Amino acid sequence: MTFADGRPFHALDLTAGACAVEHRCGDDRYDGAYRLTGPDTLEVDWRVTGPRKDLEISTTYRRIGRAVTRPVTAR
Repeated sequence: MTFADGRPFHALDLTAGACAVEHRCGDDRYDGAYRLTGPDTLEVDWRVTGPRKDLEISTTYRRIGRAVTRPVTAR
């Protein structure tokens, strides 16, 4: 993956169904995990740390127009 100006964001390889990634942005560090949890569902978690950042982001993406294979639950 790259930014619009061509700089790399991080590599992403989901051939095994999951991928751990890291991205540095100045003094901030983004540790991410991508997981395919079904044929139409992708979960992405980020742990962000830095001098002024300390947060976690969890997102579930579902393909529109196809049945969801399992219920989505809030964390």
